[in-house]
This record gives sequence, structure tokens and C-alpha cells, in this order.
Amino acid sequence: MVTTASIKRLTRLGIIASLQPTHADPAGLDNYREMLGGDERVDRLWPTTEYIDEGSHVAFGSDPPSAPYPALPNIYSATTRKSLTKPHHCTRHDARVLALEKYKIPLETSIRFYSLGTAYSTRDDQTYGSLEPGKQADFCILNIDPFDDGVMGLREAQDSVAETWMAGERAWARDASKA
Repeated sequence: MVTTASIKRLTRLGIIASLQPTHADPAGLDNYREMLGGDERVDRLWPTTEYIDEGSHVAFGSDPPSAPYPALPNIYSATTRKSLTKPHHCTRHDARVLALEKYKIPLETSIRFYSLGTAYSTRDDQTYGSLEPGKQADFCILNIDPFDDGVMGLREAQDSVAETWMAGERAWARDASKA
């Protein structure tokens, strides 16, 4: 697991932290406890807020084929630190799992890490990653609003994608008759 000193060093050196929120799913905690011998490293699983506090460049991504890859459910994981793979997984009595919630991040930050953070990681942040004049407009339109409706809907949000736009042109639209 990454140490606080390592986060400080990678930030100082300008190294981009490529993180996959799906790996922070508490359903996997027992596996990590076994692999790490149950020691204190388990208490620092994916300390995303520490990267933010240090001013690190962060890019969120997925880790297929070893983990679920859709961005929207992974945003749910990053913003709640609750289980995506086992939503009914009971962790409320596990103090070590509850302590990991200190690493959850705001929805806006998670979206930025998946968009502008990823663009920065490929040195294309002047071309895409945010909706600004002169940039390529790649985005999707959802039929939910996680800012108003809450992040819980992001667990199933891939089904809420209504349209996909690339380079400012609609590339895909859900057939309304099948929705």
C-alpha cells in the first residue's frame, strides 16, 4: 500500500497517480486483510483524499479485465466508499471498514479525475477533458442527476446514459422505445 511519504514524493516529482476506485470496494477487504496479514496497511487502502491534500495529479480509470470498468458506478465507489459489487454487504459493524470512509471524495472531484485528470495523464488536457471553447466536446447525457438525486443512483447509472457525444457530435442515442 502507498505510504504518505510516497504520495508526497510522487507529487513533488510530478508523477500522475492512476487510481481505480473499484479496488476500494469494501467487499474485497477480507482478501486484502489476508494478503497483507491483517496489519495496519489495511487501514490505508486507497487513501484518495491524501492525494488531493498533497495536490497530486490524479487520473481515475478502470482495471479490466480484473475489475468492473464502467466509470459511473466507479464514481459511486469513489464518492461513497461503499460496495459496488455487493451492495448489501454489511460493513456497519466493522470499525476498520468504517474508518476507510475518510477517503471518500466529493462527486465533482471524482468526475474531474475521470475527465480532466485522465486527459492530463495523456497530455491531452488542452484538447479534451473539460467542456471549454476550443476543446473537443466528448460527453454523455444522463437521464439522472447525481447532484440532485444523490450518488446512490450511480451504482446502476450505465443504464441511465441517454446520449453520447464525441467531438461535439451525437454519436449514440438510446432508443426511447426500448428505455
